[in-house]
Amino acid sequence: MTQKLTGMEVAIIGISGRFPKSDNQFELWENLINENECIDFYSLEELIKMGCDPDRVNSPDYVPANAFINNKDKFQPSFFGYSPKEASVMAPQLRIFHELVWECLEDAGYNPFLYKDLIGLYGGASHTTYWENLTHLSGKSEEIGGFDAEHLNSKDALCTKVAYNLNLRGPAIAIQTECSTGLVAVH
Repeated sequence: MTQKLTGMEVAIIGISGRFPKSDNQFELWENLINENECIDFYSLEELIKMGCDPDRVNSPDYVPANAFINNKDKFQPSFFGYSPKEASVMAPQLRIFHELVWECLEDAGYNPFLYKDLIGLYGGASHTTYWENLTHLSGKSEEIGGFDAEHLNSKDALCTKVAYNLNLRGPAIAIQTECSTGLVAVH
């Protein structure tokens, strides 16, 4: 079979990920193969001991489970061009996105500061009102200024901010599609 090329082909040559009880895609795959549960489930007693409202956890709609990723507090701000104050304001998911992009480049074997051709970035994240409110109420966002604080948490500036800091000179597109963002970004 002869394949006709259009010139619009895209090669995905690097991968990275963080998942509950799996620090990368290889550990996730091993957990799946071995049928390891990666979600933590809690008893009513455990939830109450953690400070949960007993009325809420007794609700039939309450799901007594959670999923955590490791090393979410290991972000190195200076590596990505941020001050420690900026990093303390940046939403955790955006810090992790920076790390994952770098890991993906490493997996692909590309140093974006030496590579001369274009490297693009397509991705997305959820809006995090909780984190924005937390940094605002703590006074951290005022320390660096409201404008900068807003952009350090903006899902819309996610890809352009990472692309700028990692010298990616191809397209940098933030994609938001509710539940299919990752698949649409790959497409």
